[in-house]
Amino acid sequence: MSELGRCGRFRLLERIGAGGMGEIFLAEEDGTGRRVSIKRLLSQCAKDPVFIGMFLDEARLAERLQHPNVCDVFEHGLEGRNYYLVMEHIDGVSLRELLENRGFRGIPFPLAARILAEAASGLDYAHRFADEDGKPLGIVHRDVSPANIMIARDGRVKLVDFGLAKARTQIMKTQPGLVKGKFGYLAPEQLLGKVDWRTDLFALGLCAYEAVSGQQLFGQHTAAETVQAIKAFSGPPPIAGAPEGFQRVLRKVLSVDPAARHESAAAFRADLGEVVVSAGIGAVSAGELAALVAGEDPSQPPASTTDLDSIAPPPSRALPVALVIGAIALVAAGVAAWLALS
Repeated sequence: MSELGRCGRFRLLERIGAGGMGEIFLAEEDGTGRRVSIKRLLSQCAKDPVFIGMFLDEARLAERLQHPNVCDVFEHGLEGRNYYLVMEHIDGVSLRELLENRGFRGIPFPLAARILAEAASGLDYAHRFADEDGKPLGIVHRDVSPANIMIARDGRVKLVDFGLAKARTQIMKTQPGLVKGKFGYLAPEQLLGKVDWRTDLFALGLCAYEAVSGQQLFGQHTAAETVQAIKAFSGPPPIAGAPEGFQRVLRKVLSVDPAARHESAAAFRADLGEVVVSAGIGAVSAGELAALVAGEDPSQPPASTTDLDSIAPPPSRALPVALVIGAIALVAAGVAAWLALS
């Protein structure tokens, strides 16, 4: 594998992606051989102080976030004229790629619910993140989309790319009237420049709809057509075969009125978990997600309930079971003592 340059002590091995401001490389650390991903600011952007400021804002913010469902960013630096940040390498596919690999047929609801629940956990953590004094930073991702939800080959789910994130501590402030984010995943209020954590919830709801149906809700051919569709939006159409409870969750999270949405990403996750429990669907393990990433296509919903707390709290029936086991243990102890005395 040929070397494509360097960023500090890291050798660039392969270009694996690109975005509006930067390109992503697979890289290897000198000495340790550790594999990481390097995000490097595009050369044309590196000449513009605004883009440099945005890139450094992303680096400083992302380095502070540490959660199992958020991509780790380790450090950032400057190599010559190249600004870069060093991230964990997630060996897997994005939700977008997973849908493409499946021919946009959608993902079975139990599997999709696990992916969405994990993404919601990472999003809730970012929304609640506070500084050393306990003051919330007011982080808003602003680019929640299937392309930024990664599923690793070991079944882990990670929210990535805080490049457009808004936070109280940012140096570069958003220019008035500037709309940020992918047009197909914008909330109605975002078109008016109004952005808060509920904007991210709407985008996550769009991801949820797309994950189960296989179809992008705002998938028009041009940006202008997409904007018109968002303005005319009044609620999601039903998804054939999806649990009715999931339709209810979608109607809430995709409310045009931000105040009518879930009060947090954690509440969305809990609501999703209630659907899983009430529908009698076995919870999905990380291993089953790993099989999905590997290309396996389960024809039946998973029957396992060993990982139910990954989406919802354990059912209340766990307490009686524990009491029964305890009672059996006491009886067994009594019998043993009686035999010893006989």
